[in-house]
Amino acid sequence: MNTTCCAKESCRWDNSVGTESMAVKAARLADALDEGIRVFLGADEQNLGDLEMQIERESRELLRLAAEKGAQKKADSTPPVCPECGKALSRVTHGHARSFECKFGSLTIKRCRGYCTRCRKWRFPADTALGLEETAGYSPRVQ
Repeated sequence: MNTTCCAKESCRWDNSVGTESMAVKAARLADALDEGIRVFLGADEQNLGDLEMQIERESRELLRLAAEKGAQKKADSTPPVCPECGKALSRVTHGHARSFECKFGSLTIKRCRGYCTRCRKWRFPADTALGLEETAGYSPRVQ
C-alpha cells in the first residue's frame, strides 16, 4: 500500500508479537550461567579460560537480541523524512528488511522506505538514524 506521510508520523513495524521480554530472556540466561558454573566446578579438565568462553557464548545471544530490539525501536521511531533535505517522503512503504553484522552477531530490522521528490531518490531514513552506510553490511562499531 502506498501512502504519503507527514513529517510527524513515524515508521512502525511490530515484530514483538509472541516474543519473550528481555527480562525473561535475561532470567533464562542467568539460569544457564548458574548451570554452567555448576558443571565447571565438577570438571577437573576445565580452567577459568573455558568458563570465560562459555559465559561469552551464552551471553552473546542476549546481547544480540538487545541490540536488535534497540535498533528496531529506533527504526520504528524515525519519521519518514529525507535525511538529506528534510522533506517529507512520499510513496512510503513499510516492512523493508535489512540485515547487518554488529559486534554481537547478525541483526535484522524492518524499516520504511519513501521517495524524496526534491532529491529524486528513494530513502531509508532509519538507516541514517542508525548510522548504517548505504551499501555496508556492518554496524558503525564494526565498520
